[in-house]
Amino acid sequence: MTDSANKKKSQETITHRVFHSPIFVAATGVAIIIMAMSLDAIKDQMSGVALAVAAGVFITVITLNMIVTASINKLHNQDYFDQRLEVLNNMILSNNLNWLVNQKYVSMLETGSDEVWAFAPELTYSIQPGTEIFQAVEASLARGCRYKVFMPNKPETHKILADYRRLHKFKPGQVEFVLVAHEEYVFHTIISIYNPRSEHPKAIEWLPVDNLVAWVEMDLKHSNRMVGIGEVLLKRYNMSADASGFVKEIPRGAGQAVVNLE
Repeated sequence: MTDSANKKKSQETITHRVFHSPIFVAATGVAIIIMAMSLDAIKDQMSGVALAVAAGVFITVITLNMIVTASINKLHNQDYFDQRLEVLNNMILSNNLNWLVNQKYVSMLETGSDEVWAFAPELTYSIQPGTEIFQAVEASLARGCRYKVFMPNKPETHKILADYRRLHKFKPGQVEFVLVAHEEYVFHTIISIYNPRSEHPKAIEWLPVDNLVAWVEMDLKHSNRMVGIGEVLLKRYNMSADASGFVKEIPRGAGQAVVNLE
């Protein structure tokens, strides 16, 4: 743990101890009693209007003090987080970790692609309205981007396809799901290839780690290997890269796809 983090934790511990100490609680109670007695003593010497004005001024001063204190704390916290982000950014650059990308970067690739191939045991953000990737897929489909998605043929997949059809609008032949027999499906994480038939395809793999939203961008050599795997699958199942049809099911051990126009 860094010195700044230790210092911040120490300050939070001290603050917690002060506000929860018996002395502070007792002092607060005594102060309230003294204020009540003071108000009782002066209420006979001041008119109701003057007392109300004084109370209003007192409440205003307290409120302003709370707002100013909250603003200062917010600025301090923002400065702390900015420092942490700067340290993380420097760590990524100094260790050549720029292959680690976020959802915004993936969304940018999505919206800039004319064709996308994906190997996906499941679909996540692309069927979750409100996420950046969902919005990017929606915009790409409207622009005419073509999708070919290889998925395992299991009951959960058919529900995903129903959700995809319900949530997105696309033209016939624009989106194609290739359902491979579950026993023959070998991909355990989501890999998307953007512009697979271009000179510079980009392959992105989602990191299957709980509580972590991050992706890995492959280099050109490995991106081309993923394109090659997709082409091998298409040839194995006697499918053209330009074939159309929303769903194509690959029976177990079959050498040819069965078109299912759902």
